[in-house]
Amino acid sequence: MGNKWRHFDVPSKRLADVQREIARFLKARVKFPDTMLGGLKGGSPKKNAEAHRGQGLVFKLDIRDCFPSIGHRRVFRMFREQLKFSDPISNLLTKLTTFQNRLPQGSPASSVIANLVLMELHESIQLECEALGLKCTFFVDDITLSGERVREVIAPVVRLVQRHGFSMRPCKVRLLAAHREKLSVTGVLVNRRRLSVGRTRKNKLRARIHQLSRGERVTDSDLRSIQSSVVQVKHISNHQGETLERLVQEKLPKRGVQTPKERAKKIRRVCKCTHKHRHKRNEESVTATHQPASSVAAGLPRQHFVHTLEAGLR
Repeated sequence: MGNKWRHFDVPSKRLADVQREIARFLKARVKFPDTMLGGLKGGSPKKNAEAHRGQGLVFKLDIRDCFPSIGHRRVFRMFREQLKFSDPISNLLTKLTTFQNRLPQGSPASSVIANLVLMELHESIQLECEALGLKCTFFVDDITLSGERVREVIAPVVRLVQRHGFSMRPCKVRLLAAHREKLSVTGVLVNRRRLSVGRTRKNKLRARIHQLSRGERVTDSDLRSIQSSVVQVKHISNHQGETLERLVQEKLPKRGVQTPKERAKKIRRVCKCTHKHRHKRNEESVTATHQPASSVAAGLPRQHFVHTLEAGLR
């Protein structure tokens, strides 16, 4: 959040296609608990916050360096023991989804693999919460518990996290009380009757809109950035989002000015094959779109790649 520096290991286009296909295969094969909401279909910060709305006490903790702390051996055991893949297939999938002996941040498959690795921890914490009538949600590495008796589960949960080989950020281990402070869960305020993004975030976005309106020009990228932020706010709070939408319509133009870099991005190759093509600035190359690649890994067709994974099961 904010100005925090983050390291990303971004895969090549071809490897990203392979990892995306692996993630799609794993999501279709594994039934994730309804309380695991990060990086999975149907999950969102809003849904994660909704589960804790109206609770008097909220306990939050964050797993320190979640992706880098998941080593390649743990990923291999997950494929081998949890999903019952054979050794060769587990080894291949581990090599395709890890980088420098760890789970990379920036891979399309990292979120779903992290959820699979954390599933055992999730089940252990869920049992503790069910015994005390508490609510528990996982948003990848953000764990949130809520309920009147949440204080009783803090020490057991911390021990469980450490027992599973993870550590926590001390600054992000917090017990929040609704009568003393604002309860924020994955950036959403939950101690009101309806969810809210908070006054601070809304005011920052308003200030950004006014700043752009006073400038000499508004670029396409600036306009898209503002519109995307407004859509995110509206997804959480319809009232706040509509207020910001009216401000954008009043202060900013409908279309922004394209920079030379943005104009260059419109140039596309006519086809997607292994031969190199020169970028040609003509009408055909500008309007043409990429066709999906017929192979995703080692020259195998997509369907054959999925069948290869299924054949590796015990």
